[in-house]
Amino acid sequence: MEKEGLEAVINLIARRGIVMPSSQIYGEIGGFYDYGPIGLKIKKKLEAAWRRYFIEEMGNLEIETSIISPRPVFEASGHLKAFSDPLTVCSKCGYSHRTDKILEEYYAKKGDNAMLEKVKHSSIAELREMLKSADVRCERCGAKLEGSEVFNLMLGTKIGPLGGIEGYMRPETAQGIFLDFKNLYRIYGLKLPIGIGQTGKAFRNEISPRNFLVRMREFSQMELEYFFDPDDKEPLINGRAIGKDVLEEPINFVPAEGNNGANDVISAKLSTLLENGSVPNKLFAYLIYMEKKFML
Repeated sequence: MEKEGLEAVINLIARRGIVMPSSQIYGEIGGFYDYGPIGLKIKKKLEAAWRRYFIEEMGNLEIETSIISPRPVFEASGHLKAFSDPLTVCSKCGYSHRTDKILEEYYAKKGDNAMLEKVKHSSIAELREMLKSADVRCERCGAKLEGSEVFNLMLGTKIGPLGGIEGYMRPETAQGIFLDFKNLYRIYGLKLPIGIGQTGKAFRNEISPRNFLVRMREFSQMELEYFFDPDDKEPLINGRAIGKDVLEEPINFVPAEGNNGANDVISAKLSTLLENGSVPNKLFAYLIYMEKKFML
């Protein structure tokens, strides 16, 4: 959708009270939105459809876990070390930009597809050099932008009356699923493969929230984690083998090599992708098949 068309849709949604900026009467903060009656009804219907399809029909489990976890959880998961984005701050007005995104926009406007692709795979040092040589301007004041640093996206909080326990808001709903898996496996006598799902809020301290509900600081997720034995070549789903109809399903696929845009998309059967190693196993193929059916 063109930018003008998207802005018109956003304005319409806000005017009708479907989705509204949060805390607007006191000065809104980017990346936080409230759902009005219609917006909430749409959201609940989407969640119900996801639950009916991925939990009930597939025979998976659904749980609800805590939004806040202590620091050791995210040290173990690697989020405190690696869950980050490159940050560029305007030296004139102090406005924050996500370095890779402003470079992508810059090279896209110039039609330089090679550099556009290079940005996606560049280190922080390489992004600094690109920004130094490019004429990228601050979207707020127009000053030339330079420099970049690593910014962690975790939203922290202090737990307890004296704030003696350091905690973080979950950046995705997966953490609670992994934390509870051992107990669930033992208590319910689970057999692999099994999926465990969760819907709920997640939080990321985004550098520059944008694209309306696409990149937010507080958002909802519907997530399914699938646990399986990698040595099981013929996994059973609810006691049944994965059928030929699944493996003969064609999908649009982007190979890892030469991933330069829509021209690299190919259509292939899941059986073909299994044979050439693009899809690692039958269970993975089955989950791709189920996701495609849900989206359609």
